Formats: sequence, structure tokens, C-alpha cells
Amino acid sequence: MAAMAGASVVALVMFVPGAAYAAFPGPNGPIAFNSDRDVGAGEIYAITPGGPATRLTNSTSSSDPAYSPDGRRIAFIAGGTPGGTNQVFVMDADGQNVRQVTTSATAKQDPTWAPDGNTIAYSANSFDVDGQTDLEIWAVNADGSGARQITSNTFPDTYPAWSPDGSTIAFVSTRPGDTNRNIYVMGADGSGQTNITPNTATFSAHDDDPAWSPDGTRIAFVHTNEGLGGGPPAIWTMGPDGSAKANLTNNPNVSYTTPAWSPQGDKLAAVGTAGGTTNRDIWAMNADGSGQAPVEENPAHDINPDWGRPWTAPPSPLTPPDLDLSGKKRQPLGKTVKVKVSCDKLCEVEATGKVVVSGTEKAKVGLKRAITSLGPSEKATLKLKLPKKKLQKVERALDSKGARAKAKIEVVAVDPFGNEADAKRAIKLTD
Repeated sequence: MAAMAGASVVALVMFVPGAAYAAFPGPNGPIAFNSDRDVGAGEIYAITPGGPATRLTNSTSSSDPAYSPDGRRIAFIAGGTPGGTNQVFVMDADGQNVRQVTTSATAKQDPTWAPDGNTIAYSANSFDVDGQTDLEIWAVNADGSGARQITSNTFPDTYPAWSPDGSTIAFVSTRPGDTNRNIYVMGADGSGQTNITPNTATFSAHDDDPAWSPDGTRIAFVHTNEGLGGGPPAIWTMGPDGSAKANLTNNPNVSYTTPAWSPQGDKLAAVGTAGGTTNRDIWAMNADGSGQAPVEENPAHDINPDWGRPWTAPPSPLTPPDLDLSGKKRQPLGKTVKVKVSCDKLCEVEATGKVVVSGTEKAKVGLKRAITSLGPSEKATLKLKLPKKKLQKVERALDSKGARAKAKIEVVAVDPFGNEADAKRAIKLTD
């Protein structure tokens, strides 16, 4: 077992459970986390160990990041509509294309992806369904459809973590007869709920933050006391049935919470609070608990890590030679961006915000007018296509005079998170 240098013994701090996640197999990429380093409410950042942290969100408060199995998206919690309650959102791994997933009035927390990459589990109360105010486990499709309640009782069920094979969900609950929080497992449909950290003569106190290893053979979790002897919260591991429990960190000098496996399964990230301080940082260690060290030391609080796979955003579409953005690629909120584009037969326009398309063509056939209003962070493709008879006239005019249909496209940038909307989303010309 690993031991940290230093003689100070960390005081037992008040433990607040964090989020719970599953790691999905693949190469190791960045660690997402939330921090109050720039704003008091907290934003989401990503860091590759050894490199600088990059801020991904610009909001009033964002937290609980969870990478999708392919590393391309991050589910997270932020204030949304209705009523400003916390809701599940999804964004690209680089912070772009933010969209709201859940919309019911109850506050959401603890998002975690299923291995299919299409489903997100989370915690929320069911007050708007059955009047119960305790937290339950829910699931929703990543496009916001099909929200369904998985657990239904009168006691809190929180911090779901989907197993890598999709068959099982680990979660935290306090059931009748429990004197503290324990980790349970159940089928993905809510069946077979089983306590796998029951109290014994040598093992008791709170158990939190379950996190599956990428191969599904181990669950890392936080155990508040080392046996019955006290001590700071520590990272433990066990089998999916609760067998072979072992103290992984075994470090009296650092209080650990919120473990997250790396995609390769060779490392874990966690929140560490070193002895003599109250500052929380993201730490990393080897899978056997050795090599414990901060990923980055910052005077702010860094919490809720999740380790994703590497992903690079695809390159922007090539700019057609007749696309004129007046040298401006990004526009501030509320500004109307006029984009001039010429096309022969079909213009496809993808943009965020309010899109107004109108235009004429030199053959005096007339281009259809299309107006659409999009919701925050939604995307749509507008296809402007002339009727067949008019298109034939345009084609004859093109053949004889070299005329081209011309459209003026106006994009009003809209982004509820304070990001500048990208006016140059995608303009594709298709014959």
C-alpha cells in the first residue's frame, strides 16, 4: 500500500458525497472536474495529467461532469428551465454544442452514462410524479426523450454508476435498518436491489461514490472509517458482489473522496485533501494505490473528477469561396450576422439561434423564403430547394447566362451559457 510523505495526520473532515461514474475501456485522456477557481459558483474544466486545465463552461454554475463512453460528450448538471432548477445537460468534450436534456421541474444530480452512449442515469426526487421528496434513480435518453424512474420507494437512492457491460447499476442508499449510507447494486431495470457494503463487526460507517473499473471486475468506493478505528475517508475497492474489500489508499495524511478509474484501468483519479489543509485538489494514483500525487495544485476547490478517453474535435467544414463573414468567425450574443452564399440548386445551412433566410436569383425565378426560430443550443438544417419547374428554369438560365441563385442568411447568435455563438457553424453547398 502507498504512503505519502509528511508527518501531519489529516483531521477527519465533514464528508459530502460526490458523483459516481463508470469508466469505459480505452486509452487514457483528460480528467474533467468542476472548480470554483474562476467563479464562486463553479465551472467545469478538463486537464490531461502534466498539462494545464482548460475551462469548458461559462455559466452561473456547472458541476458533476461525466464523459460518454466514446469520450466525445460530457453530461453535467447546470441551472436550466423550468424555474432555474438544476437539470442534466450535454456538451461536446471541448465545451461546444451545449444542450439541455431534462426539463421536468425537479432538480437533478449525479449524471452517469450507460455503455450504449444513448442513455443517462441521474438522481432526482419524484415529487411531480407521486409527491415523494426523497431522491430516486432515473434514466433518460440522451436526446431528452423517454425519462423513466428506476427506483421507487420512500428513502434516498443516489449516485448511480452504470457497469461497463450495461447490466448493473451501483448506487448509494440508506434503507430501513441502516445506520449509515451503503452501496447497493441492482439490475439496469431496478430489479434485485442488494446491499453489498452491510455493516459488520469489523466494517461499518458510510460508503459512498461507487465507480466501476473498465473491465467491470472491481468497484472503487469511499469508506469513511478504516474499520472501526476512525480515520479520514479513504478509497477502497471490492468485487461487484461486495467481496474482497481492500483499503486502496491507506493513507492517514490525505482524505480521499470521489474515485474515478482511468479508461485503461491502470490509474484512478480522486479528490484529495492533504493533512493540515482544507483545500480539495484532484489527485491521481496507480491502480494499486501507489504513486498518490496531486494532478494540479490550486488554491480553489477542485471536485468531482471523471476520467475520459481522448477526443479531438473534427475540423470545421471548408469555407466555400463565395462565403463572406466579413472576417468575423465568432459573434457576440444578440448580434445579427449576415452571411452571403451562392448556390445553384440546394443550400444547406446549419446554425444556432434564430435563422432567417431569404434571397433572389439572377434568372428572376425567386428563391423560397424560410424562417425558423431555434431553442437555446438547438441545431437545425434548413434546406432551400426550388420547385422542379422553377429549378429547370434556373438550370436553363445557368446554362445560357451563367446566372447563380443568391441567398442572404442572417444568424442571430443565442447561447444561454454566455458563450459566444459560432456564426460559422456549417455552410454546405450541394449541387
